[in-house]
Amino acid sequence: MILGAALLAAGVASSMAQSNVYSLNVVGYVQLSLTNGLNLVANQLDFDGTGTNNLMTNVLAGIPTGSIVYKFSGGNFVTYLYGRGGWSPNPAGVTLNPGESAFVEVTSPLTITTVGQVLQGTYTNTLSGALTLVSSQFPISGTVDGTISTGAGLGYPVLTGDIVYTWDPVGQQYDTYLHGRGGWSPSDPSIAVGQGFFLDSTATSWVSSFTVQ
Repeated sequence: MILGAALLAAGVASSMAQSNVYSLNVVGYVQLSLTNGLNLVANQLDFDGTGTNNLMTNVLAGIPTGSIVYKFSGGNFVTYLYGRGGWSPNPAGVTLNPGESAFVEVTSPLTITTVGQVLQGTYTNTLSGALTLVSSQFPISGTVDGTISTGAGLGYPVLTGDIVYTWDPVGQQYDTYLHGRGGWSPSDPSIAVGQGFFLDSTATSWVSSFTVQ
């Protein structure tokens, strides 16, 4: 399954940093720098604070004509083209909720901005129990299983046998991280703000908590 994703994601590159997140109280925005080609991006803000309007068309409203979005669902990608006449097929009801990720293909480098409220409190990110394209539900960075309250990471409760696939924009290939009985190999994967990753795990949920300091 991940091989199919790797083939589709040829050319993926993303450039994101903690310094690109700005917030006042619980409202903020995240700037995502996209390269020409495919980019792996994540939504980590609640669009209007209601939890109900994180539609893909709202979250990615800044992408230009000719862009293509690949949403991973049920082990396959669904392709949406944003052309001069609008979206094809119509993505009505398709969400990109906090904690979800997608590939965005553009023809030239640009920066898009996602806006919304920073989630605070305890939230559950639903996992598939197999391969999930996922991210933190909060605009934070660090190691996958680092403690959120100390600023060390994303707070994922790792299981033995979990595999994380991140994308290397320079080498144009996935980097693979396996969590075995002795810990992570080759190292604990580090994730940037606005960056998604593939998680291969038997887990069906990821519960984490965050409070803006």
